[in-house]
Amino acid sequence: AAATLLRIGGLPTEWFVAFSALGGAAVGFASTRTLGNFIAGLFVFVTRPFQVTDYVKIDNIEGVVEEITFNYTKILTSSNTLVYISNLKILDQNVVNYRYRGAGKPPLYCYYIELGFDHALSTEELEKGFDSVIKQYTEKLPKKPEYALLRTGAFERRYMFYLYVKKPKDIFALQVSFVKDIVAVWEKAKKR
Repeated sequence: AAATLLRIGGLPTEWFVAFSALGGAAVGFASTRTLGNFIAGLFVFVTRPFQVTDYVKIDNIEGVVEEITFNYTKILTSSNTLVYISNLKILDQNVVNYRYRGAGKPPLYCYYIELGFDHALSTEELEKGFDSVIKQYTEKLPKKPEYALLRTGAFERRYMFYLYVKKPKDIFALQVSFVKDIVAVWEKAKKR
């Protein structure tokens, strides 16, 4: 009964207790997330799953790492858009770093593209077309592109193509032109 008699500025003290508890909970939740993000940032700095200028894929976001802070990682995508990913989210995602480990200094980046082709052409005809495209790109790239047959199904054959670059941003244009050239050779061979 004595507590209800206390008033601060004309308001019952229970209101101040309730609002301060609610405010404290809000600050607690916000600081927990901020603290978690900061700790995740420390983890990214210490483990270094990627560095600035690396070409990465984090969940469904792919591009060049522009900046790493304690709170977020900034990625430049092929559409020239900057995407900010919280470091806390990065810990929960699959991260693919395209840095090629077999290379020296400066490092190479190995970008891979999976493509499927129907059985309209024999494997020999198909791979002859691949070889002609790869020959064109061998002079443009620091390491000869490669490909491998992944699997054969009733309706298609799936191949993986490996492209090597020195500058990660080159992947943006390279992936488009390479796929276009492979598809053009395949379509031309089918018409014969």
